[in-house]
Amino acid sequence: MRFLEIISKLGETASNEDEKELLRSYYERLRKMVRIGGNEGFQA
Repeated sequence: MRFLEIISKLGETASNEDEKELLRSYYERLRKMVRIGGNEGFQA
């Protein structure tokens, strides 16, 4: 989860809309990966 916090902070300090959109996209993809990885551990 630490990566999500870092990306969120970077998004707050981004200087232009292109940077913000790139970070937002990366944040969403990483968040999905964290959810998928977390759910697989509980299926055993």
